[in-house]
Amino acid sequence: MPAGRWVKPNDVRLWDPFITVDDVEALWEGLPELNKAMEEEVTECDLRRAGPHNPNFGAIIEEIDFEILWRSTCHPRINLVNEIFRKYRPGATSTSEDHYIKMGGGSSAKWISPNADPAATDAKRGKKPDHSGFMFEGAESQYDANNPKTVYNRIPGDAKLFRKIRRSWLPPDGSTYLAGQKRREAEKVLSQIHGYMDMHEARYGYIVTDEELIFLRRREGKWGQLDISPAIRHDVRPDRESGVLNSLYVMFYFHWKVANDDGPDGWRLESYGKT
Repeated sequence: MPAGRWVKPNDVRLWDPFITVDDVEALWEGLPELNKAMEEEVTECDLRRAGPHNPNFGAIIEEIDFEILWRSTCHPRINLVNEIFRKYRPGATSTSEDHYIKMGGGSSAKWISPNADPAATDAKRGKKPDHSGFMFEGAESQYDANNPKTVYNRIPGDAKLFRKIRRSWLPPDGSTYLAGQKRREAEKVLSQIHGYMDMHEARYGYIVTDEELIFLRRREGKWGQLDISPAIRHDVRPDRESGVLNSLYVMFYFHWKVANDDGPDGWRLESYGKT
């Protein structure tokens, strides 16, 4: 169970309108190499499911099994996206320093807001998110033992199993949200990821399963206010006419555009943990 407070279902709203294929593809106008990398080099991985129905893999019984499979099947994709961020980072020149947004594990970015809920950050009870989006500041920045505690997790993410949680179980419009135990599990998962977002002062966060991606946005004003995206599949091709997004497009958009934005509408939103 997550430490600290729980999100109230009535405080969860649909994220409407969510981003579009046009929003994502507009980011690489004038960068044909980036467009080519996104369209061609990651297609096979993007269409491959890391799930129990895939005969190439063993059974996914625990979340650690999914974590291993996710990294083994899509690690090349994450590496590619990180290389794109490095090569095309805003303001990059041949002599500029290696500062760019990078996707990594939760231990890479451990800064916690002084206003975070004490119960959620207690050393004995607190947990860390599985994933982070952080500003990488050179080869040594996240590797000194003390440095990660000064690094902001701009977009925390948590890995779950589809059989244990899915978008259709979540408020406010999940088709099976009110079905007994599923409701309790939904509230637990949302409370956990919201707790990570709040303690890191992150406006955005996500839940990733072996079937889909769910993005979340904290609203201003008080603790527990969340907007939730539709389910975003891993195994479909983006299509402008139908409006279909896939998880690669969505992950790229938020880490490329939002995590780089330090302005009032960017990645950061104050913690409401103590209010």
